[in-house]
Amino acid sequence: MKQHPNQPQHRQRAIASITTMLLASTVLITMIFMGLALIFEHSSIAQNPPTRTPTADNNTAGPAPTHRINSEGIPAGTPIAIVSSTNPTGQYSLCTTGFTITDKKGGKWAITAGHCGKLGDHVYIFNGADNPLPPTPIGQITVTGVGDTSTEHNPSSDWSAIKLNDTTQPEGIMGLSSDIPTMISYASHSQPGTQVCKWGITTGKTCGNIEQNNVLVRAEGDNGMAFYTRTTEAAMCSEKGDSGAPVYTSSLIIGILSSTTTPQGQRCGPNSKTEYTPTSTIIRSLNNATGLFTTEQTQTS
Repeated sequence: MKQHPNQPQHRQRAIASITTMLLASTVLITMIFMGLALIFEHSSIAQNPPTRTPTADNNTAGPAPTHRINSEGIPAGTPIAIVSSTNPTGQYSLCTTGFTITDKKGGKWAITAGHCGKLGDHVYIFNGADNPLPPTPIGQITVTGVGDTSTEHNPSSDWSAIKLNDTTQPEGIMGLSSDIPTMISYASHSQPGTQVCKWGITTGKTCGNIEQNNVLVRAEGDNGMAFYTRTTEAAMCSEKGDSGAPVYTSSLIIGILSSTTTPQGQRCGPNSKTEYTPTSTIIRSLNNATGLFTTEQTQTS
């Protein structure tokens, strides 16, 4: 058979074509296997997501922020005697502290009821009627929520802030309760039906349920002060001397005691009512007056 002169060239071209097809097939098969591998890997991740260590975020505050009260200064429930700065005759008003709080500059303030004293009055630790007052006051009333023009339509707020001396120490204070919380609440109101307690120097610890918010009362102090104020009312007992006492739930101080509407002639009877000023009102008003406090969630020492 006669060989065509171009036949070797055709064979070379055929071999080159086959080689090209083999290379293309190899690339295609490789790509298919890579695709299958990626699909399998994605499926594995989707079914078995990687374990991750969560970032610590312990901001578990409830509906309203809270504030840690100071562990130094004057503890909540401390008995105090307020002596008039204009008539220091040895007589005094007896009240209770609600809590101590620290301002932005590190100054410490003890909070009590506004009707307990007036601006400039000196405050002493009270260790019983049989003991004389200490020679040095713990501080004096520097800011108050009680205004000079309080009316039914323009009520005051029954609280006072005692600016504590730098040397004030809590040692040797009598009659304190160990179950008073160390946090205060900024909630504007508390739910009626909530059980609350108070610790005052006259009647100690008494408890009852909140009955209503935003109650207008006319408060009167032994020093002749009389004014209108808005409060929250609870069905629990209190008497003179308990004014300023901390009012609290199981975990938060929510106010300080303002007044009592115990029926005439009764002492801590079943119909006793106690009114208190919410802590949110106190902190907001105190910051408005001084600019030294915050109404946002904060922790102090």
